[in-house]
Amino acid sequence: MAMGRPKAVLVLSAEQRAQLESMASSRSLPAGLVTRVRIVLLIASGKMNREIARQLGTNQRYSRQMAATVRGAGRGGTARRAPPRAAASEQR
Repeated sequence: MAMGRPKAVLVLSAEQRAQLESMASSRSLPAGLVTRVRIVLLIASGKMNREIARQLGTNQRYSRQMAATVRGAGRGGTARRAPPRAAASEQR
């Protein structure tokens, strides 16, 4: 039985799914990208992180981090940004 908070559902349009499936079967894209695409497809199909890790041969931590990012709950939720510049009047 699954414990913890329910996972957010990832819904893909038919166009998005087709594009991702094409990328997942690509032999010319970098292997890391193909693995991430496969994780996204498995998340969209409702698989749990442990199942994804077992099916793809990745560790569960990597699958969990990818799932959190895809579902919008990535680390802190904010991108790193440079500090704001001081206004021209403040620089003098």
